[in-house]
Amino acid sequence: MGRTGIGVLLRAALRRDRVVLPIVVLLLVLETVANAGLYSSLYPTAADRARLTTASASNAAMRALYGPVFDLSTAGGFTAWRVGGFVATCVGLMAMLLVIRHTRADEETGRTELIRSQPLGRHAVLASALLTCAVGGLAVGVLAAIGLIVLGLPVGGSLTLGAGFTLTALVFAGVGGVAAQLAERARTARALAGSVLGLSYIARAVGDSSTPLHWCSWLSPIGWAERLRPFAGDRVGPAALSIAATIVLVLAAALLESRRDLGAGMYPARAGRPRASRALNGIAPLAARLQWAPLTWWAGGLLITGFATGSIASGLLETLRDTPSALTLLQRMGGRGALVDTYFAAVIPTIAVVALAQGVAVIARLSTEESTGRAELLLSTPVNRRAMLAAHVGWALLGAVLLMVALGLGLGLGYTAAGGPLDQLIGLIGACLAQVPAMWVVIAAGAGCLGLSARLAPVPWALLVGCVALAWLGPLLRLPGAVMGLSPFSHLTDLPGSQVAWTVLSACAALAGVGLAAAAVAYRRRDISG
Repeated sequence: MGRTGIGVLLRAALRRDRVVLPIVVLLLVLETVANAGLYSSLYPTAADRARLTTASASNAAMRALYGPVFDLSTAGGFTAWRVGGFVATCVGLMAMLLVIRHTRADEETGRTELIRSQPLGRHAVLASALLTCAVGGLAVGVLAAIGLIVLGLPVGGSLTLGAGFTLTALVFAGVGGVAAQLAERARTARALAGSVLGLSYIARAVGDSSTPLHWCSWLSPIGWAERLRPFAGDRVGPAALSIAATIVLVLAAALLESRRDLGAGMYPARAGRPRASRALNGIAPLAARLQWAPLTWWAGGLLITGFATGSIASGLLETLRDTPSALTLLQRMGGRGALVDTYFAAVIPTIAVVALAQGVAVIARLSTEESTGRAELLLSTPVNRRAMLAAHVGWALLGAVLLMVALGLGLGLGYTAAGGPLDQLIGLIGACLAQVPAMWVVIAAGAGCLGLSARLAPVPWALLVGCVALAWLGPLLRLPGAVMGLSPFSHLTDLPGSQVAWTVLSACAALAGVGLAAAAVAYRRRDISG
């Protein structure tokens, strides 16, 4: 039977994800609940809420970033608008990556072939991966709903918002399942699924920001979750679209899986050249070839994110100008200067910690080279370990610089396009570059973990999650300074709007240098894959 062994594989998958999955779920739930809890203190009067509603509804850039404005006069409606689309996008990303990790990635490394030597059904691996995503999506939806209900929000709206999160996870789990059948490599499958998620977000943003093109939102699963209208009517009709899409995608993934060979994709990888070009003569050009495409995608994404974030600055600041409590929150997140500087000083670190994922992924790629045996093959040539480590880590360090330039450029262009002065551009790029030393500290810590043992490869991801949690939730939860100080980003000067603390930046750079030197020594001495 095609379902034989699903339970065993589901338990194994949940065990593999027993650390990362609960952390991601907890972060998304806390992001939702924290915004709901702050509503009364940020907008205490009816006048504050009316200004927020008017400014948000009339600002196309804010609608593109956050979603349509249904009802901002209540904490529930504000939460659904402020984080509903964001959390739904993150849940979709989580689901796609989980499915590909447990299907295509395991096929690529040979784990699935080993598992299939046992009496398992044809679709057991795919089904268990989809069920793992369902568990994660359900956990986000249920816990978020419970948290909102505990805060006193209406039960119906809380359940509707949580259902939107869960349904979005199911849809993009199906997208990941189909991508895993089409592509022969996990990297290609992630790119395909990520493209679908990106197009869905763009369609939602275009539909929400443009009245003539409002129908575009109905092409996006993220838009379907918004159209459930939590705390503003609680419609259930759009849920049928998510359910139907999930069924179609899951059936399509199962059909495609039954028509392909194990280890192969419906579209096989393109054959390479019989001989490598002279540009690949060495470990450094090889690392560049592996990392250039992901870095380019990251830079493009941050450029777009920066443009969208910068373009809403004027409208958002007009809304917050007469709201002292909201300004206080921005100041806790990083700003101390003029109003516009306060806004950018608050948002830049929160985006920079996400961009740090590119550097951590580079470190993880080197760990993958070891686990797949490619590193051992390379080291059998005149390539030495330090050169291989430096080639990959160098791209992580350089990538941090390039990504911050892209972010600063996007912020400046977006702010200028919305009517801001052009001279802010250079200052914003500089403020983004000031985040680089802190990013280098985390990258060096990740390289040190890899230098000690390949088994510590998950630790850099845990460090990244910790930095994200402190940057996003620390100011909202008013965590003590000792806890916030665990993140290197908390020690940086609030830029723009303050003087550059060259001593702190130099200390971070020096600490990163020491960590990288220690990583090189440790990597040279340990066994490969040990």
